[in-house]
Formats: sequence, C-alpha cells, structure tokens
Amino acid sequence: VRSLGLNRQIRVSRSGCQDLCAQGPNVMVFPDYLWYHGVTYEDVDRIVQDIVRTLPSLAEKLSSR
Repeated sequence: VRSLGLNRQIRVSRSGCQDLCAQGPNVMVFPDYLWYHGVTYEDVDRIVQDIVRTLPSLAEKLSSR
C-alpha cells in the first residue's frame, strides 16, 4: 500500500480475534465487508490491486484525512 502511494486512502491494521483463525491468515476489506481467508504473501498484491480498481468509482467518498 505504501509503495503504491495509497497509504492515505487505504489503511492496513491488525484486528483482534474474529473467530476465523482456523481459516487464516485473514484479510477483511471495509466498508465492503470482503473477507479473504487462507491469504498468502503472494495473494496480497492481487487483493490490493482489486481494491485499487474500485477507488476511482468511490472518489467522492474518499476522506482527505
């Protein structure tokens, strides 16, 4: 995310237990509630690219925070 210059539009954070550790590692995308399970390091770029593809259509909802 940082290397793509998107660290102000996309936040990466840890979470507490979501009761799905057996399916982990997990990635959840808010506000869409997309849940990826069994994620590998190799999957991360593809997940980020999927998120980035939706950003232009949501430009009016991006926070300038």
